[in-house]
Amino acid sequence: MKITLYTDGACSKGNGGWAYSNITGGVKGSGNERESSNNRMELRACIEALKDPLIPEWVDLVLVTDSAYVSNCFLQNWWSTWVRNDWRRGPKKEPVKNRELWEELLNLVWGRVGNVEWVHVRGHGKGKNDDPLHVQGNDIVDKMAVAARLELVGAR
Repeated sequence: MKITLYTDGACSKGNGGWAYSNITGGVKGSGNERESSNNRMELRACIEALKDPLIPEWVDLVLVTDSAYVSNCFLQNWWSTWVRNDWRRGPKKEPVKNRELWEELLNLVWGRVGNVEWVHVRGHGKGKNDDPLHVQGNDIVDKMAVAARLELVGAR
């Protein structure tokens, strides 16, 4: 059994929203955070998706994200270099930003019995060769994340 989850984050002027959903909406969640960033919200969406109580830990997951920041960490194994370099990156050995969220996400991925597969989709329908279902799923969670952010600032 395999479940596909779509994740997205949204942020404007430090007010952020995050969301995740499967395509049918049977599994979904969203939330918001003040004084945030888009990257933090992208990470939070993945973290909360992996923590969803409706998803058994033994089920294989496909996480679809439009965040290269998140997907490349797994698709290009950035995390292994970060861990090996004591959470430092680049030639200047700068600290990895959002370390606490990365550590939480990695622990959730590593703690699963089922596998986690990462898929990058270009956001807002920009990827002409992307799976149409992935584009649709990304559009759904984009709207959810923006709505969560707007709830934070009192707009609709």
